[in-house]
Amino acid sequence: MKTLAILLLSVFLVACGSPATNHNSTTANVNKTPTDYAALIDRANPLSNSKSSIAYQFELVKAGDYDKLVDCFTEKAKRKLTREIVESAKVTAEKVSYDDVVATIDEEENSNGKFAHIRMKDHRSLVVLTFKDGKWLSDQVWFK
Repeated sequence: MKTLAILLLSVFLVACGSPATNHNSTTANVNKTPTDYAALIDRANPLSNSKSSIAYQFELVKAGDYDKLVDCFTEKAKRKLTREIVESAKVTAEKVSYDDVVATIDEEENSNGKFAHIRMKDHRSLVVLTFKDGKWLSDQVWFK
């Protein structure tokens, strides 16, 4: 009976995650197959959630679409975005996968607002998205 209880507890913990799991976190490429980032994008409102927003921005960088990218940034970050930066980033983006760029998305809310911390596969911070006027916007040009 004791063995059965331990087995059931083990199955439960594996299925539900450990108690320390951050349930607001999204991890890309858990099963080691490339993420179809285009499928993550809410085409009706691509900036409506953090996962869709960063996937949409990645798609626009790969396409070199400066005009649409501008709408994905806070006012402060827009001032630093140039067509030249986007064109240069387009060339670089052809060499990397979405899973290299976006590994985890951790959302938080505090007295300053809602934020999503995007981290790369190597655990370095990529960018922080800020929720403003119903949109998840990048607070910096993350692909320079």
